[in-house]
Amino acid sequence: MPPENPYAAPQSLDADPNSPPSIVTSAARSLHEFRSPDKLYTAAKVLLIIYCIILALSVVSSFMQLSLLQEAADEPGPNFDSRATANDIREQFVGVTQILWFLVTGIVCLTLLRRLRWNVDTLGAKGLDSSPGWSIGWFFVPIANLWKPYQATAQTWQASVNPSDWRRAATPWLFPVWWVLWIIDGFVDRFSNRIPLDTLPQLIIATWMDVASLALTLVLTGCFIKLLSETTSAQIETHQRLSSEAEQLVAENPWTGTAGTPPALESRL
Repeated sequence: MPPENPYAAPQSLDADPNSPPSIVTSAARSLHEFRSPDKLYTAAKVLLIIYCIILALSVVSSFMQLSLLQEAADEPGPNFDSRATANDIREQFVGVTQILWFLVTGIVCLTLLRRLRWNVDTLGAKGLDSSPGWSIGWFFVPIANLWKPYQATAQTWQASVNPSDWRRAATPWLFPVWWVLWIIDGFVDRFSNRIPLDTLPQLIIATWMDVASLALTLVLTGCFIKLLSETTSAQIETHQRLSSEAEQLVAENPWTGTAGTPPALESRL
């Protein structure tokens, strides 16, 4: 069987199925494999907003604990023991809720990031440093997770905006801000978890560190929602534009031949 010719003509529905596909129909087939990230983005956005609410409640709970700790440092008031027990129960409940919601939200967000990375291949982007799987896999690789996830996410946005020449697409300031906050928050959280909790001053310091970590997480989560929104919108718009151009080329260029792509067609592709 002769090799598939990427420069063959557009085919009609009645065309010989054994005829080589055209460059236009090959591109259209690739675009047809595009899977809209819109529903996944909506789910991720809702989960992230609820996660922000949980974080805000955690901040309130931490300030309530700080007030109780300060009272213990000064002079405990009436019913202090019962209020301390209630505080511990509340903090545990908020902490467990935050962790569980983070896990559910993380799964959905990682699925969305993989979908976004997958789609840029169908848009024609070439040469990205991470595959769809590794675009999320790098989050779990020590050391490499300090920069590789950012690189994959930024390149996905670039390829969503300009798949044919994605390296020329400038990365918005939002991306490095989000990633710097992510790194800082990770260090603050680790430092907070290593503070011994043997004395009252240590408990107060650890609680303040928790407040700082929660505040950073709130800001970076807001940045992440915006980042996902920008990438999803850019990708859908690019897919719609390329699909429209492919349909127009099929309608306007009933050209056949095998020697090469006509100049007019080549310039549009």
